[in-house]
Amino acid sequence: MKNNSTGKIISNSIIYTICGLVLKCFNFFLLPLYTSYLSTSDYGITNISGTFVTTMGFIVSLSLFSAVLRFYVDLKKDSETLKRFYGTVVLFVFLSGIIVSLFLFVFKQWVCRFVFDGIDFYPIVFISIISLIFSCQQHIYENILKSQQKAWKYVVVVSIYFAVNLLSNLFFVVHMQMGAIGALLSTALANVSYTLFFMIDMICTKSIRFCLDFSLLKDALKYSIPIVPHDLSTRFALLISQILIGSTKSFSALGIYSVAAQFGSIADIIQVYVNNAYCPWLFEVLHSKEKGYKNMVSRIVPLLCCVIGFFFICISLFAHDYIVLFVDSSFVDAWR
Repeated sequence: MKNNSTGKIISNSIIYTICGLVLKCFNFFLLPLYTSYLSTSDYGITNISGTFVTTMGFIVSLSLFSAVLRFYVDLKKDSETLKRFYGTVVLFVFLSGIIVSLFLFVFKQWVCRFVFDGIDFYPIVFISIISLIFSCQQHIYENILKSQQKAWKYVVVVSIYFAVNLLSNLFFVVHMQMGAIGALLSTALANVSYTLFFMIDMICTKSIRFCLDFSLLKDALKYSIPIVPHDLSTRFALLISQILIGSTKSFSALGIYSVAAQFGSIADIIQVYVNNAYCPWLFEVLHSKEKGYKNMVSRIVPLLCCVIGFFFICISLFAHDYIVLFVDSSFVDAWR
């Protein structure tokens, strides 16, 4: 059992990390293309929109996607309760997304003033808010797959999402030359498609029962709400920094900053994907409390830290050369 569990976490860590790095590599190979068709200002707008949607996503969902990881271990033996749990989380987050979106519509002048300074509400901010409603469902589905340790299915689903987003970007940004609007439309379309796939998959496999079970919801919220400040901290700091750069300098300066920040995001991706494999495994180990489980955890953590550290060193060595050699000349100051 110990060898199987350790092998499971290592193999899943490798699968998640390779998937994340491959998709990130595709994004980096496409960066010269996108920077050729998006101005520095367009790139800045798309990045602040993405950060805004991600940050608001934690508020909309109240980090319930974390509860999906946590409670699967307790509920997996009771399939009916698990179906109700999934349905409750999905329905609550969807209703929460609609309520928050209506709130943002009502106070759209404040949103434009304090977040999207100098940008009209239609269509940029409007598209971002629509994307927000569906992006939360994406995180729920991904965590369902992670909790069930279905690493390969996760890879397939994420790859399809990436392909839809990529093809949409090539059409709207490259072919139609719609700039920032095209990039945001692509993301919104990918999020809507992903949510539809999620619903169809869960319904066809009879894995969900749509309802609002307040007993299950209460337990889930008791776990997830204390996590919200932690989840928000990094994203909120990034959003504030982008707002300050965009409002005090320009969205062009923000675009250059965003290219540089992509290299820092590689470090986050490595940590996140290793954590994707580690958390479900850890919950399983803590739940079973087999003999020697504490030693098992203490052995695996240093190994994972060494792997993460190795990738960090590689990022530091090669980021400058990539920016100078491959990114469009208008973005080259990003290396600084």
